[in-house]
Amino acid sequence: MNSKPPSYRGYRFPPEIINHAIWLYHRFCLSFRDVEDLLAQRGITVSYEAIRLWCLKFGPEYARALKRRQGRLGDTWHLDEVFVTIHTAEQLRNYIEVHEKDKNHAPKRPRTKSQSNFGTKTIYKWTKNIR
Repeated sequence: MNSKPPSYRGYRFPPEIINHAIWLYHRFCLSFRDVEDLLAQRGITVSYEAIRLWCLKFGPEYARALKRRQGRLGDTWHLDEVFVTIHTAEQLRNYIEVHEKDKNHAPKRPRTKSQSNFGTKTIYKWTKNIR
């Protein structure tokens, strides 16, 4: 599907400003008033209503271009947190022993006395009654 570039003829602002406003709106999921504020910081006085009309007319093509540029999701996912399912006390003890040796996961010195009571010894006590 070949689409011709949008025509900015008859608009008060140059195409660069219109492009930037539409890009801000679609790329960062901002409101029209947020885009208006960002443009005002750069010295460009535009009403949010004008930005809304630009986004209605030129926005769908920009949104498609941004989605195309994003690409496909791959097989590798980088997670911030990892949840481990542990079924038995033995698995929990093994997990603790392995990760205590790792410096990144080593327990830090407790800040208060109540925090010092909670540690691997406490976990071992809790897991005695688990299968």
